[in-house]
Amino acid sequence: MSSTYHMFCIRQILEKKRVNNEAVHHLLVDFKEAYDSVRREDLYNILIEFDVPVKLVRLIRMVYMNPVRDSE
Repeated sequence: MSSTYHMFCIRQILEKKRVNNEAVHHLLVDFKEAYDSVRREDLYNILIEFDVPVKLVRLIRMVYMNPVRDSE
């Protein structure tokens, strides 16, 4: 999928929230820049130390074990 499609989706969500006068919180992360230089086992351990739910840590670990690539 192109980044244009992703931006379209974000704009649609933001517009619907604005129309309904609902709060919106979003976070955009460049995973390559944020995590490729970090030793992953250390990252998982730190997340657990900061009381990130174990289920979420497992999901993050799964993302790195089974990466999905865009077909652009």
